[in-house]
Amino acid sequence: MCNSLNLSNEEITAGLYFHIPFCVKKCIYCDFYSITKLNKIDTFVDYLLKELDIFHKQIGRKISIDTIFFGGGTPSLLNPNNFEKIFNKIHSIFELQNNTEITIEANPGTIDKKYLSDYRNFGINRISFGVQSFNEHELKFLNRIHSSDEAIRTIEYARYLGYPNISIDLIFGIPGQSVSSWKANLEQVKELYINHISIYNLIFEEQTPLYNNLIKGKVKKLDEEIEEIMYIESVDFLESLGYLQYELSNFAKVGYECRHNIKYWTHRPYFGFGPSAHSYHNRLRYWNYGNLELYYKSIDDNKQPIEDSEVIDNYKFIVEKIMLGLRYKGLESTFITDIITNDINQFIEQNILPIKNCFREISDRIILSKYGFFKLNEIALKFINQIDLKKI
Repeated sequence: MCNSLNLSNEEITAGLYFHIPFCVKKCIYCDFYSITKLNKIDTFVDYLLKELDIFHKQIGRKISIDTIFFGGGTPSLLNPNNFEKIFNKIHSIFELQNNTEITIEANPGTIDKKYLSDYRNFGINRISFGVQSFNEHELKFLNRIHSSDEAIRTIEYARYLGYPNISIDLIFGIPGQSVSSWKANLEQVKELYINHISIYNLIFEEQTPLYNNLIKGKVKKLDEEIEEIMYIESVDFLESLGYLQYELSNFAKVGYECRHNIKYWTHRPYFGFGPSAHSYHNRLRYWNYGNLELYYKSIDDNKQPIEDSEVIDNYKFIVEKIMLGLRYKGLESTFITDIITNDINQFIEQNILPIKNCFREISDRIILSKYGFFKLNEIALKFINQIDLKKI
C-alpha cells in the first residue's frame, strides 16, 4: 500500500482529475462512488482544498499541468463560489500551460445559465453533458433527472456562451430500446453542432439497481446482435457527419479529441483528488478511499487519503498496453513481435486473419475496424494468450 507519493525531480507534464461525488439521485446503471447528501458539498470542497495542500507539501514543487477534468458524480452541482476556491488553489500550487484543456462533466438537469457563464469565466473550455438519451422513456428508465428539451436547451446555451469544445454522452443497448429509437438519438446530434460525442454500451454493473433488476428478471438485456447493429450504425452515421472515431467509444471533429482521456489510454501521468479518484505515474497506480468519511479522516490526520496502490509489473503493463492500444490507435507490429511466442506472420495467419472484417490494417500497425471494436475483449485475448513471459 502506498501511503504517500514520491516523485523524483524529473520534469513531467501531468493531468489533474477531481472526483466530485454528489448526485441529485443515482442513475440505475452507475457504479461510480457518489452520494445524494447535497448539504455536504461545502464541507467537501474544504477537504478537497486540504488534500491539494497535503499533496503540494509532499511534492514540494509545482508540476506542469496540461489537462484538468472534473468528473463524478455531478460536478455541475458545485456552485461558482466552490469552483472559485478550487481554481484559486489549483493556480497557486500547479503550473498550468497556456493551452490547458479544462473539462467539466455536467448534468443538463442541474446546471443553469449563470453557472454555465461563471464556469466559462473560470477558464473551463470543455464541457461534457451526460445526455445519455434524447428519448423521454429511456431517460426515465435510466433514472435521469433531465428531459430531452432541457438537454437541447442547455447544449445550445453552452454553444452561445462560446465553449470551445462541447461533448455529449449517449448510451445504447438500453432494455426496450430499438434500432430506430437509437438512430433517432443519433439524428438529434446533427442539429446540435457539437464537437465531440461518446457512445457507450449499457453495462450491467454488479451492485447497481440495474443489475439487481436483471437478476430478478425485471429487465432483459438486448441481444448482442442488435447492440452490434447499433454500434456499427453509430460509427457509420457519425463518420458521415465528419466525426473521426479516435477510440472505441469516442468521436470528435478534427482537433477536438479529449486530451485528458488520452492520458489514460497511453499511460501518461495524472493525479486524482477526491474520494475514489485514481492517480498514475511511472507505473505506480494508487487510489483514494471510496468513502467520504474515511477520506475526511485521512485528511484530518494530515495524510493523503490513499486507500491502496499497485506497481504495474512488466506483464500487467504489456496486458494494459494491448487492451488500451487496441481501443485507441492500434498496436505496432514491432511491439507484437517483441512480446509473443510465435512468429508474427504465423500469429497473424492463425489468430488475426480468421476474424473476418475486424481489422482495418494489418501491416506496420494492427488497427481494429468498427466490427473489431465491438469484439475488443475477444481479440485482445488472442494477443494476451500469446505473451512470452521470457521476452518481457
